[in-house]
This record gives sequence, C-alpha cells and structure tokens, in this order.
Amino acid sequence: MLNRPITQLGLLLLAIVLIYLPTLGYGHLPTWDDTNFVVWRPEILDWWGSTWTERLLNPNIGYPIPIPTALYAALRAIFGEHGYYGILHGLHVGFHLINTALVFALVRALRSALSREEADLRPALPILIAAVWALHPVLVESVAWLTNTKNLLSNMAILAALNLQFRLPKFGLLKALPFLVLLYVLAIGSRPDGAILPFILGFAALLTQPQITSTLKKWFAALCALGAVSLPYVYWASSTHAGVAERKAPMMGGVSEVLFRIGRALEFSALNIAFPVELHPSYFYHGDETLVRGLPGLFIGVLLVGGFALLWRKNQAWSRFAAFGLGLGLASYVPYSNLVFLPRLAADTYLYMPTLGVMIFLGGALSMPRIGRRLVPIMAGLVLVYTLLSANQVRRWENAVTLWEPVIEFEPTLDRSYRHIAFHHLGNQDWKAALDVVERGLPHFRRERDIPWYVLVIYRETKGPLAAAEIGMEARLENDVVAAELHKAFVETLLIGKIPPPPDPALKAVIRESMEFYLTREDWLQNPSARPAVEAYLPSTQP
Repeated sequence: MLNRPITQLGLLLLAIVLIYLPTLGYGHLPTWDDTNFVVWRPEILDWWGSTWTERLLNPNIGYPIPIPTALYAALRAIFGEHGYYGILHGLHVGFHLINTALVFALVRALRSALSREEADLRPALPILIAAVWALHPVLVESVAWLTNTKNLLSNMAILAALNLQFRLPKFGLLKALPFLVLLYVLAIGSRPDGAILPFILGFAALLTQPQITSTLKKWFAALCALGAVSLPYVYWASSTHAGVAERKAPMMGGVSEVLFRIGRALEFSALNIAFPVELHPSYFYHGDETLVRGLPGLFIGVLLVGGFALLWRKNQAWSRFAAFGLGLGLASYVPYSNLVFLPRLAADTYLYMPTLGVMIFLGGALSMPRIGRRLVPIMAGLVLVYTLLSANQVRRWENAVTLWEPVIEFEPTLDRSYRHIAFHHLGNQDWKAALDVVERGLPHFRRERDIPWYVLVIYRETKGPLAAAEIGMEARLENDVVAAELHKAFVETLLIGKIPPPPDPALKAVIRESMEFYLTREDWLQNPSARPAVEAYLPSTQP
C-alpha cells in the first residue's frame, strides 16, 4: 500500500501539517516587513476607502503585490485586527501543502517525459524529491513568516504552470491558454518577480520535449507574448516605487563591490541549502568587502552554470533531469534574490524555488548508472534529518525573542536583532527585559547613528524621565535621520518629567524643533491636554 503514489503523498502532507501546526497560534512579528506588509498599510486597514493606486501598486512597501494585499484586507475585514493572523498562518501551511502536491506531480511528469524506458529514472524520485524539498528547513521562513504570502503564491503559480505545460497534449491548447494567463496574473500579482514564469516554461519545454509539435509552437507564441509583457512590467514596477530606489542606492557601488555581494550571496545560499543548521532571518558579511572574499561564491556560480551546460549536452534521461533542476534553480534564484536591491546578502525566503531546483538535480544524480543506487539511502536519511531541523526552526518563528536571540549569538554586532527584541518586550510591557536588550544594543545603535524612539520610552519606564530625556537629546543630535516617532517620544518625555530646557541655546533650538513638529501632527493632539502643554513649554525654549 505504501507503494501507491497517493499514499506516499498523503503521508508527506501529514508530516508537513504536524511540523507547521504550531504556527497556527503565532501572530505577526514586529519587524519592518510584517508591520508594513501585513498590519498597517492603508489599503489593508480600509480597502474600500483606499485609492486604486494604493490597492494595485502598494506604494507604501516599495513594489506591487496586489493579490496578497487583497487577501490581507479581506481576512482582516472578516476576522478582525488580530484574529486574522492565525488564519493567515493556516493559509500559509495550506499553500505549502498545495505546492508540495504540485512538486510531486511535476516530478512525476518530468520523469515520464524524460524516461525512454521505465528503468531510466527511479520510480521513487517523485516522493523522495518532494519530501526532501518540502521538509527542508530553509523553507520554514517562507511558510512561517506572514510577509511571505507573496512568495508562496507566486511560486504556486509557476509550479502549476509547469504541471500544465507537461500535460498540454492531454489538456489541449485552447483549454490550457486561459489557465496559463490566470497563472501568469497570479504570479506577477503576487510579486513582480513572478514575471519569470514564461521564461521558465520556455526553458522547460526546450529541455524536455523530444520534438516541437505545432501545438508546442503555438504555446511558445503565447509564452513570447507573456515575456514581452514581463520585461517592461518588471522595469516599470521597480522604477515607479521610491522604496526600491531607496534600498537600491546603498548597493550601487563599483563592479568589485557588486561582484563581492553576488559571490557572498551565492556562498550563503549554497551553504544554507547544503547544511541548514545555522539559519537566521538575516545574513551579513564578515570582514572587508573585497572581491577576493566573494570568489568562493562566484566559483560556485561558475560551477552551476558550467554543470548545467554539460548536463544539457549529455542528452541522457538522468542528465536532462539534473539539468532541469539546475536550470530551474538558477532561473528562479536570480530574480528572487534581489542581489542589487537589498543591503543584506542573502535570505532564506529567496530559496523556496532554488531549493527545489537543487533537489531535482540530486534526483538526476540518483538515476546515474552505478552510483545512483548508493545515494537513495542518503536522500531518505535527509528526509528524517530535515524533518527534525524544520520542527526546531518552526519553533524559532514564534516571536521576535525566539527568532532574534540566536542571531545575536551568530552576529553580536547586528543592531536590528536588538531592535526587534526590544520592540517585542515593549509591546508586552516587559520593561526589565526591554531595558536589558536596549542596553546591550545601545553601542550598536550609536555606531549606526540610529537610536530608536522606543529606547526613550523604555528608559522613561525604568530609569525615569531625566535619563530618557538625556538619551533623547543624544538621539536628536546624533541620529542621521530623526524619525517622527522620536520627536514624539522626546517631547512627551520632557512634558511627563516636567524637565526644563538646558541653558545652551543650541539645545533649546533642538527641543523647540521637536515641539513645533509635534504641533503639526493632529493625530498626536487628540488628547485635549497635549496642545496646551506643548504651547506652555515652548516659550522656555526661546534663546
């Protein structure tokens, strides 16, 4: 009975549910991503009161993800501000289950398309590849993090389209084309990188089809039409959003810096897929940004491209199978990794589809003459190891503390770790724990010239208004960018503590600037006593 494909897939799906079941009780993470993607965007808070620009282009996050945005808005309207997080986590698990079933079906179709004889490619490939991929711990970030609805849906569209293409002779061109268009809309509507869909389909068809039929020629024409839409869409989607430009600016260094970052990104990504033991939400380089430091990763890239070319030319069932995996991994990694847009060098969420490419490549190796049989028990062992590692990784995504404390051990100088943990404790009003983490993080905040506003609130609750005012003045003077919330926390600290301005005219001017900014914010003046208190304090700030 265990030899039946439906039974194998059912057991795999059950294992996935058991591993990810804890996420149904998780909320959102107080990070930039969850806060801006899932919680506070105007088009999520008030869909019908938002403009079509906000609904479709999502200017508040830097690039358009209209389909996840509509989903967030609908769930929030139905289940309430906090109730929908658990529902969304459940949907993420459901999306991953669907994707796993699509991978299982895709590998079966790929095996059927490439096998000249039944013995060419091993019968166990579909369940082995689907299991090693679906249970791989590097995928946990995509499933357990609410922000990544866009990745799950976009990759779902690509997997479904690949399955559709392999079944084109049975399905029929006229029936397939409407589904192709719908899947394309799902791919690019979930994130702009989904525009890669027609190019992946074209590559897959060229690699796996023994002959180009008239039906396939018409299919290629449809793919070319979608590709003609993809290229200008991606350019437009990125160029019209200030958020992308702002994040891109720090990365646009010289050629050596770009190559360094590409190399380090490839190195991180390869290590995380091969040895998924030390996984974190952010990875940063260590040491100097020199081209030499990026050479190992660049060498990995050359090996992958060269290996793909050699496997393609070999023209055997196992080599074409492996080449399909490498091609899929490379084609999906380049757009999804955002190498020139984000300051960090790698993120596990980029590896959802590339990891599948690696596993399909290994599946081809399993069918190699002589040595393939020896790899089967290794793959089976990986399923067990990855299951245990994924279960542990899922628990880390419960909240900011469980997620970011290990990052501090991995990279103690990474200031964002302290920020996320402090903000979590602030939300729970655990003042002692919050003070501990901000004092550990303060040297790193100072190094980055970015002391966050909530340090003032935490100091005010633990050390008193005077200490909070002192750190607030330091932040006002030293921060490269003064956030609106810093003005607010600084003014309220001075008013709560009834702290008079210092005699120095320059410091008085700093306080006066924050006070005047405070008076421009009607949302801060809802408290009837706020405006009179600020206006009464202002004269004392005159030189």
